Amino acid sequence: MIKIKMSVEMKEIIEIGKKLKEEGLTYSVFGNISVRVDNFLIITKTGTVLSELKKEDLIKLPIFEKTDKDKFASVELPLHREIYKKTKARAIVHSHPIFSVIMSILCKEKYVPLDYETKRFLKEVPIVEGESGSHELALKVAEALSNVNAVIIRGHGVFATGENLKEAFFYTCMLEHSCKISYFVKLIGK
Repeated sequence: MIKIKMSVEMKEIIEIGKKLKEEGLTYSVFGNISVRVDNFLIITKTGTVLSELKKEDLIKLPIFEKTDKDKFASVELPLHREIYKKTKARAIVHSHPIFSVIMSILCKEKYVPLDYETKRFLKEVPIVEGESGSHELALKVAEALSNVNAVIIRGHGVFATGENLKEAFFYTCMLEHSCKISYFVKLIGK
């Protein structure tokens, strides 16, 4: 049996999957991760547990065309493809951080950070609505991410992009930290 060597991109996806769980940014099988490699993307398969990813839980697919293997990828594959088509993103992290989801319900069209650090890096974070896995949502999220590195889907979760997975993870962490601050500020009535 010939063993295929795991790529650097696959190792990074596995590492970020563990970090998302460790930081409490997702739970169970919720969320997905991808990286762009030329005109392809490597994405987590549907139903995978991000904190326990293995090479077999990842699939490489073309960005610009559909294939028979698409059914094995995350339900958010159309969204990842659209982001890669419409932005300069090289990596995408989709997670379900609780405070970001809460703020997406409390805020109207955008989340405006209260803390200095997040304002400096993310400024304002668009909040979009749509059905998970839908073409309509893919278009909305890709459009929003053409100007920023993070977007929140109302009541659902965060899509963060970057030049690499560490950068996308950084924006995910930063946004969740900021939303936690805003939540407690609202809670005490300031």
